[in-house]
Amino acid sequence: MPSTDCARHKTFLGQTLLLRRRRRCPDMMRLLATLLAVEATYPGPHRGYRGMPETERIEFYERNGYRWPPTKATQGWPPVARKESAAYKKSRDEMEAWIRRNLTTYKATWDEWSSMVQSRAMPRFTEKGFAVVDYSDTEFYRELKAQYDKNVRDPVAFSQLRKEKMQGTGNARFYSQSQLNAKLLDGLRPNLEEWSGIELQNGQSYGVRVYGEGSTLVNHIDRCETHVISAIFHIDHDLDEPWPLEIEDHDGNWHEVNLKPGEVCYYESAKQYHARLQPMRGRAYASVFLHWFPAQNWNWTMWDGHVMVPPDFEEKEASGFFRRRAVANAGPPPFLRHFDAYWSKRGRPSPSLPRGVENPVQEYEGFGAPSPTPEETQRLRVVNAAAARKHAQRGDVAELHALLDRVAVDFLDDGDENGWTALHEAARSGHADVLRLLVAKGADAAKRTKYGQSVHDIARDAHDADHPAMRFLGEL
Repeated sequence: MPSTDCARHKTFLGQTLLLRRRRRCPDMMRLLATLLAVEATYPGPHRGYRGMPETERIEFYERNGYRWPPTKATQGWPPVARKESAAYKKSRDEMEAWIRRNLTTYKATWDEWSSMVQSRAMPRFTEKGFAVVDYSDTEFYRELKAQYDKNVRDPVAFSQLRKEKMQGTGNARFYSQSQLNAKLLDGLRPNLEEWSGIELQNGQSYGVRVYGEGSTLVNHIDRCETHVISAIFHIDHDLDEPWPLEIEDHDGNWHEVNLKPGEVCYYESAKQYHARLQPMRGRAYASVFLHWFPAQNWNWTMWDGHVMVPPDFEEKEASGFFRRRAVANAGPPPFLRHFDAYWSKRGRPSPSLPRGVENPVQEYEGFGAPSPTPEETQRLRVVNAAAARKHAQRGDVAELHALLDRVAVDFLDDGDENGWTALHEAARSGHADVLRLLVAKGADAAKRTKYGQSVHDIARDAHDADHPAMRFLGEL
């Protein structure tokens, strides 16, 4: 065989053997790729976006030099390299094992992987990750407490609070105080800057959320765009037993934090898992949630986090010999051990675990708001009847509609000291749409005032025959 052919043959054999080795040893090739990879930064230059195809996502994962687990950890902003503790690495292995073993649907698997990847890749800013500070002797707290007493302490006012509009918030109630929340964002920001060591920009405020009997909060992390440095300002509660915030530190250890009224918990909410997996036993637990993010060039988005999810996230076993062994040998994650221990102490098997980022506030069956006393029921009826008359007089059909959708309507024919009902008020003010709504809800058009006036009498005294209110009443 000519020397050139011999060389080609050796090259061909070498390529063939290498190809066979690659086929036989994919784990070795992945290990080699990891060792040769350029050290990744988070987020990488190839950014994610809504609707990204999976093939492009995986391509960007590789082009960014991402690896799972990440090849480095960071702290601060701009980020600098740091080492993960062995305890933290163990907690992430346990989280990965729980996801791979237990989650079966694509959405559940993807959601939990996205959260876990973000929790590991996000830079940390403080030593422990959370701290509790007493604000009870501040003007901030006095203003919050005054609003709480007005909206929650009064049982009738509390019954009027709307259910929280945020999707998946169970029986939590809500009252708005946007100006006070904006004041809190500005006022607390210097303290959070000192705690985190970075300049902050206001992100978002939320609340007041008032959790109800049986409420739980699923294990989760918050959005990375705006919820980087956060605070829970606890206002007050009415509990039968403590209802702790459950949160991990930067070593993955799980803690219970029982906030007193006026205390604030600082925490890194886009990095640290936190929850309230124990069911609330009581009537009310009210807090405001405040969020900030780094003021200088913060560039994290949830879509970038999606690119960080490894290509094998749907597999039941991890890729690579060492990863497969580490995950296979991992026990349950810290939050789950804590959840099981809570129920074990009560002599009961653990119920179904509350989970799902789209449904954060859940409640256990058998729990519900306590029934009002007969005195409270009567007082509520009087308050609702007065509110209906006021809305009818003003022609505020939207507010009236909201009231009648929220509560029982057995008060519609209750009159004031002169026997005037909401229907009488609507007849005098001439709001045909209000008259129509009240009649549709069952108001009695034959009801007379204390002095014998009917709805038709009042309308005739106030309006011409061709007025819309008169035409509507003429059809009854």
